[in-house]
Amino acid sequence: MSSAGNALFGLLHAYKRVLRERYMAAGITLPLSHLRVLGEIGRHEGVMAREIAAALLQDKGLITRVTRELEREGLIERHPHPTDSRAAHLALSANGRALRERIKTIEKACDAQMVAALSADQADAFIDTVNAMTEQLDREQETP
Repeated sequence: MSSAGNALFGLLHAYKRVLRERYMAAGITLPLSHLRVLGEIGRHEGVMAREIAAALLQDKGLITRVTRELEREGLIERHPHPTDSRAAHLALSANGRALRERIKTIEKACDAQMVAALSADQADAFIDTVNAMTEQLDREQETP
């Protein structure tokens, strides 16, 4: 008998595998962690590293290392924070925006493949179910 956890792990494994295969076929060789950070910066231009860490539930040190690597690759730019000299706002460079568009196209195709056998109502119900499960796991649990 399959559990919700086993089903979810199977889906996540298949989804990540297909994404990696499609990224590689498109010549995108950055690690998934870098692509997630790039996506977060693309969604929130002017974001700070600590905000990315919070949004992705990652250590700020890891995010700082990844953003430095993305900056060296010419995919993001740092702009001085107007009031905090220790902080910087992060934004996609022109190359970063172009890469982000390629990534979004791949992700949309993967999402379409994943729900191709579902009706629109089933796909919507799946999204609602996953969001409800995520919220339930994120809730503080009462201790008995």
